Formats: sequence, structure tokens, C-alpha cells
Amino acid sequence: MLHFDDRTRVIEGGLPSGDFILYWMRTAVRIDHNPALVTALELGKIHDKPVLVYHAVSERYPFASARHHTFIIEGAQDVSKACQAAGIHYAFHVERKGHRGPHLETLAKQAFAVVTEDMPVPFLQHWTEYIAEKSDTTMYLVDTDCLVPMKLSRKAPTRAFQFRDRFKSEREHRLHNIDFPPLESLVSHNDWTPILPFTPVKLETIDIPGLLKDCAIDHTILPVHHTKGGSTKAQNRWSHFKDTHLNRYHKLRNDPLRKGVSRMSAYLHYGMISSFQLAKESLGYGAGGEKYRDELLIWRELAHHWCSKTPIPQHWRALPEWARTTLEKHSNDTREDVYSWYQLRSSDTTDDLWNLCQQSLSIQGELHNNLRMSWGKQLILWGSPRKALRMALDLNNRFALDGRDPSSYGGILWCFGLFDRPFKPETSIWGSIRPRTTEIHSKRLNVIAYQEQIQAHPFNDMTLTVHAEPFAVCLVAQVLAQYGVTVYSHSPKMEFSLPTHFEDNHQSKLLIGAWNEAGWLTRNDDGITWTAEGERYFESRWSKIRPAGQ
Repeated sequence: MLHFDDRTRVIEGGLPSGDFILYWMRTAVRIDHNPALVTALELGKIHDKPVLVYHAVSERYPFASARHHTFIIEGAQDVSKACQAAGIHYAFHVERKGHRGPHLETLAKQAFAVVTEDMPVPFLQHWTEYIAEKSDTTMYLVDTDCLVPMKLSRKAPTRAFQFRDRFKSEREHRLHNIDFPPLESLVSHNDWTPILPFTPVKLETIDIPGLLKDCAIDHTILPVHHTKGGSTKAQNRWSHFKDTHLNRYHKLRNDPLRKGVSRMSAYLHYGMISSFQLAKESLGYGAGGEKYRDELLIWRELAHHWCSKTPIPQHWRALPEWARTTLEKHSNDTREDVYSWYQLRSSDTTDDLWNLCQQSLSIQGELHNNLRMSWGKQLILWGSPRKALRMALDLNNRFALDGRDPSSYGGILWCFGLFDRPFKPETSIWGSIRPRTTEIHSKRLNVIAYQEQIQAHPFNDMTLTVHAEPFAVCLVAQVLAQYGVTVYSHSPKMEFSLPTHFEDNHQSKLLIGAWNEAGWLTRNDDGITWTAEGERYFESRWSKIRPAGQ
């Protein structure tokens, strides 16, 4: 029996005949406290096969951007070093121009078995099923994220207190007894050299920005300067939090100005640090550690268990029936403000606190959880409930480094009634959903101090001169405006005009879709037609950009 058999699901394939065990690393980007890696090495030992860790970053995951790509590659640099030190074969691939192909499928067909993480996120589940079908290789899906394995839930849990009570003894037992065999006892076939269908990226000498320029991803979502990827950075941040704030977490966690939260969610999302480690090391920190474990092992794992039993967790129909009913009943109630996606993305509303929350997501790639609840619920006041849910998920998953995670789905859908109960009597717009607004939140938060915190980044007052056509200068200025960067134009012509045709690529489709939703253009068979509102918007932006030298 495998060491982590109780947290492993198996998709049976054909008769095994491959030459190696393939560990497809995705969401446990670490070698310590990693049940999937242990399982792969055990299978290698049992069947006398070498193990290859295949780790890659695709252009095709939802909201693929320079921000997520950079974070993933930084994490890969640490894994590569750790694997080399442990004698584990590791190869990293970046999908990009000139380096595309079905490499995972090729490797899976050659493998004796494939091991990967069991992560209940729709696009990852789809890729898993696709590889299992195409390769006909047995796959081992290992829960690397939850102390109480997701397979123990028979149905989707709906309330935190029920989930807490249901697995109380199981949770306590595992917290004190989970163990990991030493990797050195499992590593073998050190002299084996894998034959790869691609040239691995040399992570020790990689120029990340230079590599990303050939990736068909969203380059307007910039990397986060103060949150670098990798296990080393994760461990450093965790150690600092333990030393300074963990014992007072229960008192500090709701106030973003006191900086009393761990800010580990991005590292947990990509598995650059283990929740098993965090839970165990929080013991002995009194009420602060107890509250931290409540967030980590109850609310976080509740979302994972729920997603594992919910086919499309981001869909409107994933909400409880009572929540959908009451929100739809009040969907036509009068709303004072209605904003387009582009206005929301650009933090361009009349609500100062909401704008700051969005700037936190846009610039820092994170948002304090207590504020995220107010940020998400505020959207219900600004549009139909279905659209509000789409906007909340889009903005969170596009900008947050912990986006597209079960915890993200759980947290965002909580704003719309998930894991909650009806509140009576019904009120306008909210119906029986728990009301919460940024206006109310502003009364218990020093918004000016929060603004100083959000806008205190190293790019303030920087200048940039752009050598391009006026419209391209506008686009650069638009992205950098939230960073406080002043853009000057060194354009070959100063007369402004709007383009009517764009290249047929991923980045253009993203922009055109956003402008169409904002009402700035219409699409037709011959190209696009700008509306009067779109013309006014970009001409206004161009009028504010000064020529270089002024």
C-alpha cells in the first residue's frame, strides 16, 4: 500500500508498459511535505522505474498573464535546485513561440504511470481527464492540499460549523500524526537520463522578462514587486509572521492597517509551501494559532471539499437555491450606479474604498480578506446579481496571485450566499443575502491611512518615454497610471487616430472584448467600429499625455 493511499484517487488506464513514472507537477511546487512526490517515488521504487518530474507553464490557463507566469517560474527555480540536490530528475518547460507542442501528452504515453495533484479547479480537472483519455495511462491523483482528504466528503459541505464538527476527530488525529518518509530513502535510478520531446528551460540562467515576451499571455497584468515566487520566499514570509504576529492573529487579522495576516495565500495556491507545515507549526501559539488553524483547516478546506463535489464551482447555479432565488427576485431593483467591467478593472468608480481595494488587487496581487468580502458584496449594488458574480470572479482571478483557487471560489461565492444562511427581513437589492457595503466598512477603517498603504510602492513618480504610435502610447499609459508612472510620448506623429484592425492574437482579443463590453466599440465582419464614447475616452487620455522633453 502507498504511504498516502488514503488521499489518492486512481484513474485506471491500459496495461502498464512505460519506462518511467511521470510526476506532472502543478499545484504542489515543492519537494518537502509533498504527498504527490512521495507517491511518485514510491511507485518508482515498487516497479523499479526512474521518476521524472515534469513541470510546465502553459499559455492556455485562464487569465494567463505576466504576473502569474513570473510567479510560477520563480517557484520553478527553487524546485529545480531542490530536485537537483535530492537527485530527482526534473524538467521545466515554458510554452511560447517556437516551443509549443503536446509534450505532456507525449510523456504521459511513454510513462508507466502518471502522478499529479488532485486539485478541484475546473480547467485542471479538464486537463487531467484529457491526458488520462489520450494516454490511456493509469493516473494517481493525490490530495496535497487538505489535511482532511477531500475524498472523505461524500457530498458538498454547505456550512462551516457542520464541516468543523463532522471531521473534528479526523482533523486532530491527522494534525498530530501526519508524517512524510525521507525522500533519500525513495530516490533511485540516479544514472538515468530522460529523453525529452522539448528542450528544458535553464532556470539557473533564465531571463524571465525576455522569455515572457514570446508567450501569448496578458502582458498588461504586471508582476508583483514585493511577492516573489518560490519555496524560499514562502518560508521566509512564514517565519517572519510566526515570529511577529501569529500569537496575536486573532486580534489583528480583521484590520488591514495592522498587517496582522500571514499573506501566505499565493504560496499556498501554487503549493510553494504546505498547509500541513503551517498547521503543525501554528501549534503552541495560543489563541492566535488556534484562529489561524480555523481559517486554514476549516474555511480553506471547506472550500476545497465543496469544489471537489461541485462540477462548475464558478457558475451561478453553484450558489444555494435560496440565494439564487432571492437575488433574482431583486435583480430589477433600482441601482444608483452601474459600471462596466473596464471601469471596475481601472478602479474608476465613485467609491473611494472600493477603488483602493481594486488597486490592491491590480498592483499588489492580493486583497486583505476582510476587505475582499466588502469589495465583492459591493458589486451586487452595481449591477445584476449574475453579472456581479462574473465580475467578482473575473477581477479576483485575473489580478490576485491566489486566484483560480478553491478558496477564491469559496470566498467570492460567499459574498452571494454560499456557506451562509438567509437574513430576514428581505431588503431592497440584497433580498435575504447578508448585506455588507464599503460605505459601512469605511466607518471602521481609516481610509486615508489605507490609501497611503496601497499607494506606497516604488513606482510612484517614475517617468517613461514611449516610442510608438499615439494609440499604443495611450495603452501603455493606461496600464501604468495605477502605478503612478507618468508616461511621455516620443511618437512619430502627434495626430491621434483609432485603429480599425488588430492582429488576430490572444492579447488583441482580450482588449477588444473589454472595449466592446464597455460600449467603446462594436464588432462586425469587416473589423471594428468605434463608438462616440470610445472615441471620447481615448482622445481624452491622449490629450493628457505630454510630448517627451516637456
